[in-house]
Amino acid sequence: MFGLASPLRALGFPTSIQLLLTYGATVVVAVVLVGAVARYARRDDIRTYGFRMSSRWWRLFGLGVFVGFFGAGGALLTNLAFGWASVDTFVTPGSDDRSFVLLFAASLLTWLLGGVWEELVFRGVFIREAAEGLTRSGISSRWSVLGAWFVSAAVFGFLHFGQASSWRALSFWLLGGLVFGMVYILTGQLAIPIGIHVGFNVGATNLFGLTSVRAIGYQAPALIRPTFTGPRLFVEVSGIVNTVWLLVMGGLSLVLIHWQSGDLRSQLGDW
Repeated sequence: MFGLASPLRALGFPTSIQLLLTYGATVVVAVVLVGAVARYARRDDIRTYGFRMSSRWWRLFGLGVFVGFFGAGGALLTNLAFGWASVDTFVTPGSDDRSFVLLFAASLLTWLLGGVWEELVFRGVFIREAAEGLTRSGISSRWSVLGAWFVSAAVFGFLHFGQASSWRALSFWLLGGLVFGMVYILTGQLAIPIGIHVGFNVGATNLFGLTSVRAIGYQAPALIRPTFTGPRLFVEVSGIVNTVWLLVMGGLSLVLIHWQSGDLRSQLGDW
């Protein structure tokens, strides 16, 4: 992003720090641009997209992180139970031969920044603006929100095409976009989608090592580094196991939102 990787690599920064600085720059640009649009186009501020901070907001964020951890941990346990994975490496700095604590902290912050900018853009801005635009064109509020939800998920999925090795893999990212969009629509806040996004990325990469199934040059710092031996159809990042657990995460999110709010209704318009 922004051509930062090459100069940072030339300066000798570890990959984890390169990613942190790159994501940090991305968040700054996203917040400035979205803030400008909100201020000058909507006569509002960035909070209108789902950053109305309160104790409830932070509680929803915490629940989202829990859902993400739960899904990633459940996926690893499933692979272990079926004999498709084994664990023999713990607390590893990964590809960068530096302090584990430093690299682990940098990786956690990177995922937090990534979750913030992706959810702000794909859910906060895209869904809200698209839904309002469709409503102004004469489409009912319900169909406007549904249309914005599906289009947002499709854009999110296709922009992750570089991480999708097949149409099945692409469907995993589309499903992820639907889950993130669903919880945003039902709460009107970015707390839960950011929490789930961050929680699953941290869980899959740094806690439970689901991403170590990939044959790539860089390995992130991780508490657990499993070795996967099961069928790739099941164990790869976008495989059947993780897809099922993504559905479980969506279902659990519905339960938690209903517990917190008392109903499951769109917060972006009349439903």
